[in-house]
Amino acid sequence: MYKKYWVLLFAIFALSCIKPYEEVHSFTVIGSCKLPGYSKDVEISGNYAYVANDQGGLQVVDISSPEHLEIVGRYLTQKRFVGVAARESLLFIASIDLGGLKIFNISDPSNPVFLGEDGGWFSGYSLCAPAQDTAYVYIAGGYWFIMEDVRNPGFPSFRKRFATPGNARSVFVVDSLAFLACEQMGVYIYDVSKPASSALVSSLDTPANARDLYVANGLIYVADGLGGLCIIDATKIDSLRIIGRYDTRGYAQGVWVENNLCYIADREGGLVVIDVSNPSNPTLYGTFKTPYLYNVKVHDGIIYLVDRDEGLVILREVLE
Repeated sequence: MYKKYWVLLFAIFALSCIKPYEEVHSFTVIGSCKLPGYSKDVEISGNYAYVANDQGGLQVVDISSPEHLEIVGRYLTQKRFVGVAARESLLFIASIDLGGLKIFNISDPSNPVFLGEDGGWFSGYSLCAPAQDTAYVYIAGGYWFIMEDVRNPGFPSFRKRFATPGNARSVFVVDSLAFLACEQMGVYIYDVSKPASSALVSSLDTPANARDLYVANGLIYVADGLGGLCIIDATKIDSLRIIGRYDTRGYAQGVWVENNLCYIADREGGLVVIDVSNPSNPTLYGTFKTPYLYNVKVHDGIIYLVDRDEGLVILREVLE
């Protein structure tokens, strides 16, 4: 009698400890390519992936057939390449260790041609090259935010530079507004149409360490280090406020947003995909494990990962 009673109590207790069911979508690898060095960033342009591969320089991968990826071009240097962006036939590289900005012609992806640089006085961590802005690229350069004039790609030079209060690691530009992830100081917003002395228009500290950001529809999605995903309402630019958070368990390093899904490169936590259709209540959509994921990009429904150990990994969602 008593034995049955205790078994029943244990069963009730065990059921009460089970977490509510949460539907999780899955992803499968459709291509991968080991790369020399530590893969830090990737840009997709046409049938090619351009990978900033840290001490491994620039690596160009033909992605026209994901099942048979092939390195078709490279540019090696003693400088460390950690950020990359493309615009038309030009490729822009952010280089740390005072490497600054490097510019290449990629008309022939198999043979990137070095054109010019502005370096030696700042470290470039990431950059943004808006398609509609053919005159400038924007660089998160540690304690500098730099608006670089690239109309003469052989001789680029800064048009404006702004001393940032935090360590600027990432930049995202919408019209004349530049959004910066400034690590321990959170998010800072500059109006680049104004003089440097009055360009700072707003800021908001985040709970942890702002490493990367993506801006869409008046919202700022922040990869906030140990704080995971942090979502900021920026519809009133002078009154920023945090409206949503999601703990990713790893270290949120990179972020990309598409079709109400937020893709987080979570370092040792791999890829974490979060449903942000309700930004005040983000929920888990799916995960994919990699050894040490640095960044993620999504292009035409295909997910491109750059992992320190695995190089370039290409995924697609497994559809029911």
